[in-house]
Amino acid sequence: MSKKIIVTPPAGSMIHSLRSIGYDLKSAVADIIDNSIAAGAKNINVVLEIAPDITPYLFILDDGSGMNYDELVVAMTPGSKSPVDVRNLDDLGRFGMGLKTASFSQCLELTVVTRDDVSLVGARWSLENVASTNEWGLELLNNEQCLILLSSLKVNIKHKGTLVLWNKCDELIEGINDDDVLSSIIGEHVNDLREHLSLVFHKYLDRKVSRININLNSLRLTAKDPFCITGKFDTPISSISLTDTINVDAHSNVTIKGYMLPHPTKLNSSQINFTSPNSDYFNSQGFYIYRADRLISWGSWFRLAKKSQSNKLARVEVCIPNSVDAQWKLDIKKICDIKPESFSPKPKIDSSLLFFTPKQNFYKIKDPKNLEKITRIFFSQRRKMLKKPFNQLFNGDKKILDSLKIDLNLRPQNLDFDTYYKLTIEYEKLRS
Repeated sequence: MSKKIIVTPPAGSMIHSLRSIGYDLKSAVADIIDNSIAAGAKNINVVLEIAPDITPYLFILDDGSGMNYDELVVAMTPGSKSPVDVRNLDDLGRFGMGLKTASFSQCLELTVVTRDDVSLVGARWSLENVASTNEWGLELLNNEQCLILLSSLKVNIKHKGTLVLWNKCDELIEGINDDDVLSSIIGEHVNDLREHLSLVFHKYLDRKVSRININLNSLRLTAKDPFCITGKFDTPISSISLTDTINVDAHSNVTIKGYMLPHPTKLNSSQINFTSPNSDYFNSQGFYIYRADRLISWGSWFRLAKKSQSNKLARVEVCIPNSVDAQWKLDIKKICDIKPESFSPKPKIDSSLLFFTPKQNFYKIKDPKNLEKITRIFFSQRRKMLKKPFNQLFNGDKKILDSLKIDLNLRPQNLDFDTYYKLTIEYEKLRS
């Protein structure tokens, strides 16, 4: 009979391993903004500055729903959520690692201060302390410490919201000792951030309803429209060459639109910059893949075609709603981001390594719309206990509670993905 032992990874080496997942600054900031949008934020402020000790710092402040003490501890715990946990329909996240891995990749000190309906709480990871003690020691901040920190940054969380602060951004200054060079590099990073965020979140920035405002160093971002359709052009805009819809189920569709952009000779330099990542008309051709209106991949034909002069005006928009997440019979995990410098020849785009795993237990439900209804009702008051939405749907049926082992004192986010599928099956039984 084999012997089993418990192996605990050393905290010091483990936390530094998390720094090597493959983020660059712009993709790391975008991951934090994903969290802000998932929290219902309408205004997001990003600031990248140089501290008096000549080390860069960055913070992201939003007016989202905020967190209480327990939720903050969970958010700050690496690996605290499973990728199969159910998510809000507007949640841009998937694996619950973004806050930690994105932050650790850029800084030695991560601090989060957040306010919900009740209290102002904070917590801090110091990678240097974890390395020296070899313990997962999360520092908790009291109300006074939170207020002092907010005051030092000249910001405030008036009602609800969250501040994510990156101190000691060592990755930005590696090998740099000259103050003027540092200032120049930080300026370049700000420009890169503006370019990246304006493109990735352009659908959110350009909405007439439910618009999200993102400010970078006090300047509001303007949507960078890759299809020339926003009406900001005096010259002829792009023409739609293809429109198609793929029915994933009776209630959810993937939409596809093909665009033929104006020839670059019909646009001035500012218009080309407005529509093309890195002002590169040629290499910006290809597919633009969106999930929940968030641009996740662009500028590639995915081996369906080759980049060529004849295709340089062609771009294809593919919009996948997150309402169909439950329909995919695959779990998809992003292993790491890969920078262009890792390839030869060097491409114009970033790459990601994904791991696809077939789902072993895929629950069959009669109508996916019922799953959507169940999750919508439960998460309409996600900070409340399960009792009210359960009684609304199942009239307090004790047999269902016992069979699914549901504690009505929990909150909706505490139930795993499988439980919501099982609840949907029970709901369909009651209606049949």
